[in-house]
Amino acid sequence: MEPTRDCPLFGGAFSAILPMGAIDVSDLRPVPDNQEVFCHPVTDQSLIVELLELQAHVRGEAAARPDNRSSLGPENLSPAPWSLGDFEQLVTSLTLHDPNIFGPQ
Repeated sequence: MEPTRDCPLFGGAFSAILPMGAIDVSDLRPVPDNQEVFCHPVTDQSLIVELLELQAHVRGEAAARPDNRSSLGPENLSPAPWSLGDFEQLVTSLTLHDPNIFGPQ
């Protein structure tokens, strides 16, 4: 895994640890309000955090299934492609700071 940085998400309502080289795609193009999108500086990899509507019929692991579409995987490029460990670190570091993002409680 490469060095990391703490990053605010959704206007500071959440935060997560991202790889240091992650580029905020919203600086490059419009991104929907329910998404935070970061891209790798060299590969075609992206990390996407998306807020979705509750689907009460979906239970357990299916509710948080990652979309792990394959990328080109150029192992000899620098910086290295993101690893499963980078993704796991983002997910396990995701922290809710403002529960009102989901509406009045």
